Amino acid sequence: IQKIAKMINDSYFGWLMLLGFPGKPQLEMIISGVVFFFYTIAFMGNMAIILLSFLDDHLQVPMDFFLRNLAILDLCYTTNIVPQMLVSIWGKDKRITFGGCAFQLFIDVALYSVECILLSMMSYDRLNAICKPLHHMTIMNLQLCQGLVVISWVVGVINCIIPSPYATSLPRCRNHHLDHFFVCVKCLQ
Repeated sequence: IQKIAKMINDSYFGWLMLLGFPGKPQLEMIISGVVFFFYTIAFMGNMAIILLSFLDDHLQVPMDFFLRNLAILDLCYTTNIVPQMLVSIWGKDKRITFGGCAFQLFIDVALYSVECILLSMMSYDRLNAICKPLHHMTIMNLQLCQGLVVISWVVGVINCIIPSPYATSLPRCRNHHLDHFFVCVKCLQ
């Protein structure tokens, strides 16, 4: 037990260094400009999908409801990753706390799970639309669609809550430097 406790204590650290593109600052600025441009386009596109699906009465069918939720999911996912990456590239301090890294990992895994379940719900909607076209709107009513979306979010978050405490309590290597920006997965390996 003492050996395990010593290994956990020796591997504990409070921060991680996001390296990015060390030694190539001109490349960092070009890539960050491109990423910021595409993030802005994705943000505006997802906001347009969300707003148009609320404003137009013709976009109140189940597939548009699911597409709106998929746009919200994409908005959450990109907003979870890209701002931290841009702050790390533009700022002098390229560190992220271990708690911030674990939280970002938790959010990403939860959003991945929600996306998989939501896509399966969308396929169920398409199955009903193709196989039972006359009953489609009766089967896929608003209450069922809302329930399916709530179920996908709840199951996605629960799917992430269960293994997260175990993953964050594992001993970690002493390397504080990460050479990528997408989820600090290495800190938990």
